[in-house]
Amino acid sequence: MARTMQKITAFAKLGFRLLTLIMLTLLCAMCPATPSAAVTRKCYTITSGNTPVYSNTGLTRKIGTIYGSDQITVNTVKSAYTYVIYPISGNRRKSGYIRTSAILLATGGNSYKARAKITT
Repeated sequence: MARTMQKITAFAKLGFRLLTLIMLTLLCAMCPATPSAAVTRKCYTITSGNTPVYSNTGLTRKIGTIYGSDQITVNTVKSAYTYVIYPISGNRRKSGYIRTSAILLATGGNSYKARAKITT
């Protein structure tokens, strides 16, 4: 009798775990992640003084200036440039590219490639 009860209890635990897994899977499928939440951040520049803003990723065509007190919105970060939205006069905003070093330190670094593929 005790052995039968143990089997029933183990089966009930397994059923509960499967039901929980199914519910979590359905919940995750119903609530898609928004990529913008992970990408967009607000910050200030770390450089002293003003930061030039450019219209191209090559950072050659200056279109504006970010002042030290301006809060900027960071949309895309690459090794050399960062795409930002920054305030201008009249409570308006403008977008452009700045050097990544204006908001992040030590962005040079080395790149490494894995010697083998990781299987999961």
